[in-house]
Amino acid sequence: EIPVGSYGVTADQLPASLFEKRPADATHVLLVLDYDNLVVESDKSNNSKALGLNLPVVVLVRGALGPGNGDTAAYWSDAVAYLGADFEVWVCSTITGTEQVEIGSTELHNFIKTKLDERSQTGLPPLKTLSIVAHSYGGLISRSYLFHRGAGAWTDDPQVDKLIMLSTPNCGSHLADFGAGVSGLGWDAALPCLTP
Repeated sequence: EIPVGSYGVTADQLPASLFEKRPADATHVLLVLDYDNLVVESDKSNNSKALGLNLPVVVLVRGALGPGNGDTAAYWSDAVAYLGADFEVWVCSTITGTEQVEIGSTELHNFIKTKLDERSQTGLPPLKTLSIVAHSYGGLISRSYLFHRGAGAWTDDPQVDKLIMLSTPNCGSHLADFGAGVSGLGWDAALPCLTP
């Protein structure tokens, strides 16, 4: 806890609006010094009030192969740790990387819609833009999502500010030739989308 008066700020210098919605039993106010992105949050469980940051959002979309043996959180753990200080990170857990691209793009839209619904309950302002980081096959899914957005679908979703694709097989992959001869990989729906 930082006592009032730290860093040259006294209680009478703070805007009265900071205290208008506080729980009656709140004992302190935590200030986050990013005045363009302040959002007031109250937490009655610890008698505190914090000002949460309205951080930019980045959505992580997985590919077909990668670390974690299908565990999306493990797949993106290093990226979440790195990006988490500066971004609100949404790990898209509804995409397996084995679905057909069109189905994956719909899953990505549904995931974003769910996260927007959750966000609306927090008091944060509506999200206007987000960025997507996609690995491998997830890049194809993300491109399909953007194609549908450009064609007028899902207009309530935020604008995509940036799409960063890591090792995306935009021109196909010869791995698809290998996968076509091996049964049980679970790639049957995805293989036609990867054929060079």
